[in-house]
Amino acid sequence: LSTVHANSPTEALWRLETLAMSGDHRAAGATVRNQLRAAVDLIVQMERRDGHRRISEIEAVA
Repeated sequence: LSTVHANSPTEALWRLETLAMSGDHRAAGATVRNQLRAAVDLIVQMERRDGHRRISEIEAVA
């Protein structure tokens, strides 16, 4: 379980990839992408409306 700030599930994966690569500049983008897809099953997008957070989207990671 983890959190990341992003505007969509697709952007969340891109953000995680970018963060992982910033920690190891030698890591290839394709390698990091494959590792994320192997480690992450679902992305649950939340939004805040009327002072409450609600699930707005659930996306399975292929």
